[in-house]
Amino acid sequence: MRSNTPRPLSFEAMISSSGLAQRSQQGEAGTSFPTIAPSAPPLPEELASPLPGTAEPMPEAGSIEHISPSSAEEKRPEELLIFEYGLEMDAAILNSPERLSGQALPAGPAVLRGYSLMLGAQQMHGGMGPTLAAIVPSAQVGDEVWGVLYRVPQQLRESKDNEPSLLDTIHAAIEPQKFFKGEQVVVHEKQSDREIECVAYVATDIACKQLHLVSVDQWSGDTQFIQRLTAIARKQRLPERYIRQYGLTSLSAQIPTMVPPSVLPEALPEEQGRSERSSFHTMTDTDLHADLHRSMEADTEPLPTFGEQESMLSRISPTPKLLVPISVVPMQRWLIFFALYLALLLLVVLTFSVFQGMGMGNGVLNNHFMLLDVPWLIMLYGLLGGCISCIVSLRSVHFESPPLFVIITWFTRPFIGALLAIFAHLLLTSGFFVMGDSAQQHMPFFLLVAAFAGYCEGWIFAR
Repeated sequence: MRSNTPRPLSFEAMISSSGLAQRSQQGEAGTSFPTIAPSAPPLPEELASPLPGTAEPMPEAGSIEHISPSSAEEKRPEELLIFEYGLEMDAAILNSPERLSGQALPAGPAVLRGYSLMLGAQQMHGGMGPTLAAIVPSAQVGDEVWGVLYRVPQQLRESKDNEPSLLDTIHAAIEPQKFFKGEQVVVHEKQSDREIECVAYVATDIACKQLHLVSVDQWSGDTQFIQRLTAIARKQRLPERYIRQYGLTSLSAQIPTMVPPSVLPEALPEEQGRSERSSFHTMTDTDLHADLHRSMEADTEPLPTFGEQESMLSRISPTPKLLVPISVVPMQRWLIFFALYLALLLLVVLTFSVFQGMGMGNGVLNNHFMLLDVPWLIMLYGLLGGCISCIVSLRSVHFESPPLFVIITWFTRPFIGALLAIFAHLLLTSGFFVMGDSAQQHMPFFLLVAAFAGYCEGWIFAR
């Protein structure tokens, strides 16, 4: 049986008999696989020229549709570079669902020269609103703002159906407030050491008036905002000298910071710290460059350029338009006049009360003297309540530069308190409340209500 069983063909014989050897030789002759590995992919600003001797990409097994090389080249969607300098430097905040929802890609830190960082808050009913960071053009030599560049799709800045764009909406650059406006600026990107054109949201005149913008070292408001801004700046590896220059470290030290140890810089020796603190305003580009080289690279992908540095700087005015903040000097003068007026009026009323208590003028100013069918003491107590209310309101006044006719009406506020006292007395004696037969028995209660009604005039003006 074994001798009669045919011996199986060898592998070489099977290939020669089936003709696969000829096809494999032809395939080897027609294959143009490169002998060396290709170089790195071309940069975005370079023309993607095919390497000689490289083969076309083969379609995957099982694919039916054959795509031509021209149609297979996917065009990169149009992108826009934005410069963030506030809490939006943190990608977690900028890419939150209520903002850009993950559409922003970090491109690394950059510096904007000729601008200064400001902080402010809008006055709201019952207090101040949330703290906002803003940048304004500065004429002082050496002023600069550090931030982070982000890549976002171009369509995020395009408005559709008369609706504001998403970028303008999240940056408060829409009506009716429109605290910011997007402007084309040139920033210096340190990792590639070149000038980059991008969009930055700059504070408008409305923001300077309503947000009461002040420099960071003069800010005395929400210190938790300073704490968060410091933590984000260190997390993004901004230069430590920049953070200390704007006083962020000293303000944030008032509240224990919750910064992870991985983002905190190493402690400096005491002598070195003193030498660096003394050179805040004389730091050079070399020092800032060294600070950045000690940090990790956020994104090594090259940034698109828009020409040489000279051509870009020529398109932008070398001296930016100054946004002059509101001048508080005229406002302070009016407040001084108003305070003197209140003090003098209160002194006159108290002096008159002393003389009347001594018996002077009792022939006319007695319990039967009426004004508008209301005892004159009711109006006097309402006037006292109005004066006290105005004096108390001066403690929390904010410089909003109201029109002149509004300031003039302030001088009538004590007398509005007297009118409120009259209305309160008429309400109590109108018959809605049972007060007894004789109103003189309830005169102390009427005077107390009159003083309280006069004090309530501040609530009307606050509304």
